[in-house]
Amino acid sequence: MSATFEISVYSCSMACRQTAFSLRNVDGRSPKLRLSHPRVQISSESLKALHLIRETISFRLELIGMLNLDTHILIKAFEGNLTLHERDVLTADPEWSISAIVLWEIATLHRLGRLAYGLDHEPLAAALDQVHIWPITRQLCVNLRRLDFQSDPADEIIAATSLTHNIPLLTRDSRIRRSKIVKLL
Repeated sequence: MSATFEISVYSCSMACRQTAFSLRNVDGRSPKLRLSHPRVQISSESLKALHLIRETISFRLELIGMLNLDTHILIKAFEGNLTLHERDVLTADPEWSISAIVLWEIATLHRLGRLAYGLDHEPLAAALDQVHIWPITRQLCVNLRRLDFQSDPADEIIAATSLTHNIPLLTRDSRIRRSKIVKLL
């Protein structure tokens, strides 16, 4: 069983000096725990520190079995046009995820006429509802510097998603497949 939890720190304006905390399961299922402290008074020093860490801090429990799919693999899986290896990998591990940039790529491919269906296509929308979507975060963008290959920005973000969340990537992209630091299947 895999689980990813996200702890978010929200701070109000300096005038109210209040903060709230929440813990939620980010795999799309209902929250496991939510703590809210809307009236906690904090010092101005703490408030300054909170402003520096307003970004969400993700704590990952061991991600057993989560896969990251690139756009091409996701589309081929939806269309049923996978290689035997890809089908075996996806069948063996039903915990699929994608970077948020994959949604943008699907919309763009559809708009350009290179994909017959878009995000509003009901069967695709239903399939996407079953996939965890990783947000593009500041830490992910920092991890772009760690990549040992150059490609288009979307592919780099997809690879950095795997680095950031320590999950293997299933891709056909030859540039990404030459990487020595991105976990690949």
